[in-house]
Amino acid sequence: MQSLSYTSLLKVFYEIYYRMKKIIYLFALLTMLLGCRNTSSKKLNQIDSLVAAEEYDSAYHEIQRLDETNFSNEEDLAHYLLLLNQTTCLVGLVMPSDSAIDRAISYYVKNGNHEKLADAYYYKAINHNLKNELNEAILLYKQAEEQAAKINNLKLKYKIAESIAYINHQGGNYSLQLNYAQKAFSYALKADNKNWMAYSYYYASIAFQKLEKIDSFTYYVKKLIPLVNEVYPQDKANILSCIGYMYYMNGDFANAKTYYEKSLAEEMHARTLENLADIYIDEDNLDAAYELWKQAFFLEEDVPKDNIMLNILQYDLLNHQNLEDACERVYSIFTIKDSLNHVLTDRTIQELQQAYDSKVAQTEYDKKRWKWSVYLLVAAMVILLLVAYLSYRKYREKLILTKQQMLISHYMGEINQLREQRKSAEQQIKSYQTKIEQLNKYEEKIDEYHAIMHSLENTNEKAKNQIKELQQKVDELMEGNSSRLNRGKILYEKIKVNETVVNWTKNDFKCFIDYYKAIHFTAYEKYEKRNSSLTTHNLFFMLLYEMGKTDLEVRQIMGLTPEGVRSAKYRIRRRFKE
Repeated sequence: MQSLSYTSLLKVFYEIYYRMKKIIYLFALLTMLLGCRNTSSKKLNQIDSLVAAEEYDSAYHEIQRLDETNFSNEEDLAHYLLLLNQTTCLVGLVMPSDSAIDRAISYYVKNGNHEKLADAYYYKAINHNLKNELNEAILLYKQAEEQAAKINNLKLKYKIAESIAYINHQGGNYSLQLNYAQKAFSYALKADNKNWMAYSYYYASIAFQKLEKIDSFTYYVKKLIPLVNEVYPQDKANILSCIGYMYYMNGDFANAKTYYEKSLAEEMHARTLENLADIYIDEDNLDAAYELWKQAFFLEEDVPKDNIMLNILQYDLLNHQNLEDACERVYSIFTIKDSLNHVLTDRTIQELQQAYDSKVAQTEYDKKRWKWSVYLLVAAMVILLLVAYLSYRKYREKLILTKQQMLISHYMGEINQLREQRKSAEQQIKSYQTKIEQLNKYEEKIDEYHAIMHSLENTNEKAKNQIKELQQKVDELMEGNSSRLNRGKILYEKIKVNETVVNWTKNDFKCFIDYYKAIHFTAYEKYEKRNSSLTTHNLFFMLLYEMGKTDLEVRQIMGLTPEGVRSAKYRIRRRFKE
């Protein structure tokens, strides 16, 4: 029978073990799948952070390391496809097909994620804009705008409005460009973002310039001037050139020249060179204008060069009076331009090397910055720990003081009770002494009364000894364990005889209050709860009256005039009302 029970028990244990093993395997598989999901999501979030920090090249390289096989989850896959399209556009490249972003759009439409859907439409529009497919781009921008209206994301709304303003500028729709520039400005104002404000002013000014409304153009450019340093470095040259043109249109050639030169110091643009040449012509400095036309002609920009070529030919004919010579000079210009293209190729190689060196230097700088960040973090932690330790120490000292105050208050309560017992016993002793004297005449119950008196005297003596022991404990607590209470006792004795507090420090007042709290703990706790908003000085003022001091004595102790006492009482009454 015992053998059968043992076998059955083994079977039960085996069954439990088998089922637990299956549960463990399932749990491990689930953990692994969740771990993979978390890793993928974390990687995508890191790329999102790089985009938010405007580190577009790094974000693009990170997304290129991933592919669809890394994502088993539909949400993460849609996020990946969106980031793929987004980072490609942000580095100025073109996605060959819309298939990837369309899959992301399909998921976000089904999912109802308006923010991601607006983002997807926006970057699909940018891709078409880069391919110069303006009709498709504007429709996609409008779809993005529709979705963004359903959320409270000012940055996304601003980006869409700015892009629509730009694409309308490309299409020559300057009134719509103005509308969207003003809409972008409203978002910039709500976000208090000076960078957004600067670009909004810029697009509005360009629209007014194209609409030939010079007063409005001037107004918005002047709004733009204080914000020049808020724009991105790659756009600063265009902004400065726009400001120069505003001054030129208003006849202020000196300021126009200054801003054109600032623009060219940032980056060489054919249009700016041509505008600056116009100023030199107005100054009758044709030689300087001629040099600027030659520089403008050599620049690889998508601007009409026919006017520049005409100006160069006119200058040559005027100075050489020989069409053949002028043509020869134009041919030389083309030759120089071709040679410059080779120089530019060499410079590209040089720039790549410089970019690499800069990247290495930046990496070293980042390492040092990280190291110092760690040092600062450790220092901050040490400071926090020190502050925490000092706070704990202060709290502990306060806790110990409160315990001492409560213990002293307990002893003082017992002392008061024993004094009451002694007082009662002494009264009874006197009563029995009187009775004994009366009974001596008759010799009745004398022995019984003598026994009662003896018992009362013993009780009185015992109470006296207990009072002495308790008082000794109180003295030990104050003198041996708490210098604050000892100091408070000394000050309390001085107040009892009406000594002045004119020379007391703030700490003296606190020591007095701590001692008062110790000898009247229960009463003080109730008093403190009712008067928690009082200052130390006001609390001391009220405790004097609790001790039974008169107005005259309070004036003597605190060195106050009668008006000062009345004023203190008024302030305390007002605190109670509040």
